[in-house]
Amino acid sequence: MARTKRSDPHRPGALVPAHYTYVFSFSLASSEGGWPVPSEGINCALDYRRWEKDADGKEHCINGEHRPDGECCVVGLRGKGFRFARNGGPGKCDVCGAHYIHGDVWRYVPTGELLFLGHDCAAKYELLADRSAHELRMGRLRAAAAAQCEKARRAEAYAAFCGEHAGLAEALEVEHYILLDLKRKLREYGEISDKQVALAHKLADEVKNPPPADMHGPAPTGKQTFRGTIGSKKTHEGGYGPSVKITVKVTTPAGVWLAWGTAPQALFDQASKHGYRLKGAEVELTATLKAGRDPHFAIMSRPRGTVLAFPCEKPEDCEGCLRAKMGDAAYELQQFIGHQRFEEEQARRRGLFDQAVYAQWFADEAERTGRLPAADLSGRTPDYVWYRAHEGRQ
Repeated sequence: MARTKRSDPHRPGALVPAHYTYVFSFSLASSEGGWPVPSEGINCALDYRRWEKDADGKEHCINGEHRPDGECCVVGLRGKGFRFARNGGPGKCDVCGAHYIHGDVWRYVPTGELLFLGHDCAAKYELLADRSAHELRMGRLRAAAAAQCEKARRAEAYAAFCGEHAGLAEALEVEHYILLDLKRKLREYGEISDKQVALAHKLADEVKNPPPADMHGPAPTGKQTFRGTIGSKKTHEGGYGPSVKITVKVTTPAGVWLAWGTAPQALFDQASKHGYRLKGAEVELTATLKAGRDPHFAIMSRPRGTVLAFPCEKPEDCEGCLRAKMGDAAYELQQFIGHQRFEEEQARRRGLFDQAVYAQWFADEAERTGRLPAADLSGRTPDYVWYRAHEGRQ
């Protein structure tokens, strides 16, 4: 098939930039960075359509309008009957015939006809144009498209995760500030941990099925000795400086009553080895009680007492719990040789506790000091014997 040689003034090599004026820019629908981007400058009826609600609350689509001169979009130009060059169109360059996504409309001044050029071709022939308005609109379209796709992706991931965990979607709809935060994290990251899933079910169940309210009973008065649980601990500023006030919840067959007053120093001395965790601790107090604002509320003065049990969340990291479990000597040994070597030392010690080892240490101690040890350790526990032997060799 024979080719027809072009003779139009827009052919490559014959184009004179001074003979063209810029009309506007446009972009075809495409996908950039994985996000679908709609067209811009092709049809104003679609580019500027909007949704509005009527008096009944129903939404209606209202199409955009073209400029009176039609020089707003490709469809507007064709509707006004402008004459176009015959070698290209939207998406195909009138000069070189190459396909493009982002292009311009230019007017050939001598004849008034319009032609389509891709941005690369326009730059090649030094057809300079101010595309700032078009680029601004395209930036907004890209951002809006990316936001919509990300929103859809997160919704899909949210639904998939909830589908894998029965009842999670219903649990996250319950009104609770922690559940609202878990719901936000699941929408943002697409997943939450197994512990957070269990927490969501637990909180939702607590909200739906709240525990029965405590039946209040009358608070006694006068000097009393009682056992209870510390429900709150707060610092109060008074005329003699700050003081720590505690509220103790006491459960009796007649009901629950509360005692409020200054925390005894003995409680803090005991709590120092438990991270000062007093809230939730079980205590036994002796104090003088007087009636408060409610029949089940009493104010205690000059309280004294002791902590019976601490509410340590991680007993393996609590000094007081470890001392109670291991004994003071073993705990000091653990701190001395380090946590990571402790298990290894424990296994080694089990093989060393025999009479021969103890006798050898006894002889070494006598030779080192020139006298026998002041106390016979044979009645002590193996932990204590080994600790003293280890200490003596330092």
